[in-house]
Amino acid sequence: MRSATFARPLRTLRLEALAVILGDQGGVTLGKAKLTKSIQDNICGGDVRRELVPATFQAHYMKGYGAVEIGVHRFYHPKSNTPPGEGRFIHLWQYKDGAWKITRAISYDHHAAQK
Repeated sequence: MRSATFARPLRTLRLEALAVILGDQGGVTLGKAKLTKSIQDNICGGDVRRELVPATFQAHYMKGYGAVEIGVHRFYHPKSNTPPGEGRFIHLWQYKDGAWKITRAISYDHHAAQK
């Protein structure tokens, strides 16, 4: 699997692929309506551009289920010109019926990015 495969759901708002987001800043986000609003407000419609820190990406096969993706993402705020931040993430992917879907997304350890 390529990293582009993993970045796709948050970039294109394929929310049917995402079941739960767990975050250290906002807690647990459950339900399609709440997930949609959170992602639209914070990733798509807000002042945030999220990018993978390339050297941090890891993907590991999970026999009988799919894969786990681990890494660091950097957040830029182009509208407000706020200093960038970073956070770690874990995405649990399920491979079912010929398609990959994120079933859990955990975002944690948010802090100011190192210069």
